[in-house]
Amino acid sequence: EISSISETKVPPVLMENTEEEPSLPTPVKDKMQSVSEVQLPENGTESHLEPEPVSWIFEEVAAIDPQIVETEKTEKETEKPAPILIKKEKAKINYEKFIGENLFGKIGILVLVVGVGLFVKYAIDKDWINRLDIRAEYSLMGNSRFSSNYGKSYYSSSPYMAVSGILRTQIPNTHLKPEVTSQMNLSLDASILRNRINVGVDYYRGRSKDVIMNISKSAVYGTSAYYANVSKIDNNGVELSLQASLVRLRDFEWIVGGNISFMESNIKSLGGKEQEVIEYEDGSMLVSRVGGNPYEFYGLQATGVYSTQSEAEEAALLNSSNQPYRAGDVRYVDQNNDGRIDSKDYVSLGSATPDYFGGFYTNIRYKQFALAAEFSYSKGNEAYNAVRQTLESASSFSNQSVAVANRWSVEGQVTNIPRANYGDAIGNNKFSSRWIEDASYLRMKSVTLSYSFDKPVWKFFRSGTLYVTGENLLTATKYLGLDPEFAYSSGNSAIQGFDYAKVMQPKSVKLGINLKF
Repeated sequence: EISSISETKVPPVLMENTEEEPSLPTPVKDKMQSVSEVQLPENGTESHLEPEPVSWIFEEVAAIDPQIVETEKTEKETEKPAPILIKKEKAKINYEKFIGENLFGKIGILVLVVGVGLFVKYAIDKDWINRLDIRAEYSLMGNSRFSSNYGKSYYSSSPYMAVSGILRTQIPNTHLKPEVTSQMNLSLDASILRNRINVGVDYYRGRSKDVIMNISKSAVYGTSAYYANVSKIDNNGVELSLQASLVRLRDFEWIVGGNISFMESNIKSLGGKEQEVIEYEDGSMLVSRVGGNPYEFYGLQATGVYSTQSEAEEAALLNSSNQPYRAGDVRYVDQNNDGRIDSKDYVSLGSATPDYFGGFYTNIRYKQFALAAEFSYSKGNEAYNAVRQTLESASSFSNQSVAVANRWSVEGQVTNIPRANYGDAIGNNKFSSRWIEDASYLRMKSVTLSYSFDKPVWKFFRSGTLYVTGENLLTATKYLGLDPEFAYSSGNSAIQGFDYAKVMQPKSVKLGINLKF
């Protein structure tokens, strides 16, 4: 309606008639609605419109009552209409619909806020809440070592036949600039019931601009990497923590606690592109798509092995070299149903970012004895097991793992290991979901049994503690690699989910004594 236009001056001819007016026909209402859709100039915030649109009102109303129109025209001729002033504004959120179009919705929210405030005050007065801290932070950060290698040209040695020489390793980007990350943190810490329960809530929301990423380029350059400021990524997350003293007596105490974290990364921009694909020397690939997570695994989707020749012929699929698949080959999913397995069938195979992760612990004390255990966990993170791709390829004369003994060898055999094929011309070992595994785990990080004494010994030791500690003793996981919890110190977040035989965390048992003189 006309009233929806910001700062609109309505001509007097439309406001002076206080008597009951006849309802306007539908065409008049439609044209009145079109006033709010007037195209505004691009380079200005205000414009003056002549009162030309008012004329169509008289033409339409004349069909209803000519006398009314005549009266309106007479008043119109005696007074020059004020110009309609329209102010160009950005779209605003309709808070009326968000809160509710009736008074009950507004009152309900007010009552809720007041009720929470009164409850907190009552809880503090009754010593139910012993501590309540609320924090808000905003930070703006940038990385300082962004151009240590990415922005420079350097060379590496490489043998060619019987001669060794140097070659350019990458194309330098001298226009690189620091990544900028803005982040807002909101935190709440509370202690209740005489400090027996401690609760913490941390929420963060950040945006990284000018993110440096490895972008695709033509193979004619003959280099492995080119980095540029092309990405914009949003990061959101929340962490919840809880500690409770279940039993607190003079000779016995039991404390439990833990935390859980959720995080999400979303790519907002890739410098005008919809996706960027990175391919490594072993054929593994990563994809970053607008609207998705950074560095998702990218390849073919495998669903098993053809057990019989008739099963392979029924599928009637060809590889990228027009070779038909046969019994004992990997069954790939033809995503576009064109009868060929090629790069058009590549899909996202998951991400190394977990759905959630965290840890929990427990401490039990009885007189001078104490037992403490700490656990960590991660759920929903995928990992590329590059070791299996090498040791289960069955395509060369190199050593293979014992799993290859279960490879397909006879008609009708049901297995998940394809047939041995020297050179792998059919492509059974291409980068696919066959090498992507669920790396979720639950691990006992440490467990400690100790005995403490506070009486002097031989008039030399004032007090002390004897203890035995075990680290990484138990791990529950379906991951087939050495260790589901691995990381690299290179700082390259793209390959954090790549397992290239990373040395596992050792299991250990320690005996110790802590003496105070």
